[in-house]
Amino acid sequence: MLSILIPIYRQDARELVASLHQQALDVHCPVEIVCIDDGSPESYRRVNRDLCALPLVRYEELSHNLGRAAIRNRLAKVAHYPFLLFIDADAGVLRRDFLPRYVQAMRPGRVLVGGTAYDQHPPKDRSRYLRWHYGRRREARPLKQRVSYPWAHFSTFQFVIPKDIQARFPFDEHLIGYGHEDTLFGLQLEQAGVEVVHIDNPLEHLGIDTAKAFLKKTDQGVDNLLRLVQRGVPIDTRLTRLARRMPSWVLFLANSLGGRYLGRVLRYLLETTPFPLWGLDLYKLLRYLNQANAATIARISSKESTMKSG
Repeated sequence: MLSILIPIYRQDARELVASLHQQALDVHCPVEIVCIDDGSPESYRRVNRDLCALPLVRYEELSHNLGRAAIRNRLAKVAHYPFLLFIDADAGVLRRDFLPRYVQAMRPGRVLVGGTAYDQHPPKDRSRYLRWHYGRRREARPLKQRVSYPWAHFSTFQFVIPKDIQARFPFDEHLIGYGHEDTLFGLQLEQAGVEVVHIDNPLEHLGIDTAKAFLKKTDQGVDNLLRLVQRGVPIDTRLTRLARRMPSWVLFLANSLGGRYLGRVLRYLLETTPFPLWGLDLYKLLRYLNQANAATIARISSKESTMKSG
């Protein structure tokens, strides 16, 4: 018994849901598809209301935006069945046996991750090249690589989880905006000893942002990562490992440039050329270090003010 849960925000989800609905009719177990619009403009709601005509679909609209974590937690609470398949609304179904593959692999106590795919051809819109290139190089990992460290390669783009496990590990609603909710979730599953099994069952990521939108999300992701580190969460990522190894002159550079000037230069380059991903990595590193330095200075200033007032 499977609940397919799709959070919708500024997306036309009709094609995705129609494809899943067709497969759900042929699966030999009860299936429901729950779609909740998370405060999208009326233009998106108007088209997605067509989903109500599909017999297996429950569609709901929220008056305000809850955010990426809270909307997923809400979907899990209203689901009727013991297995939950979370899918982002900007996904595309690639294979006719997508649902049967998950149903065959579902077991109590096991989380399943199907993977992410990207079109092999770059987008015609050059402003979207960076997001496509990043996705192909960093997110579309082959199955062999994903199974080598299953928790680190967990992704919220699409996965199946037993409802009782989801109830134990709700998504962290303190994380703001985009980024690293999957990193934290994978770490929690690993610490609890929950089995994460990767299978060859990808969906295509169709929501290719412009470089400007992608860099805004990148900023949010870096900031969320720093929040987790400052909370003492033992997060281990490429960025945190690199930051720990940085010499003092890099810290001075991050402080002196303030992140703003360098950020403007990198944003310009990333938006106008097929910039190498090491440039994006450098941008993320300097933002992380600059934000970490700013937080340290703020804590010292607050402590000094407290001591003076005492």
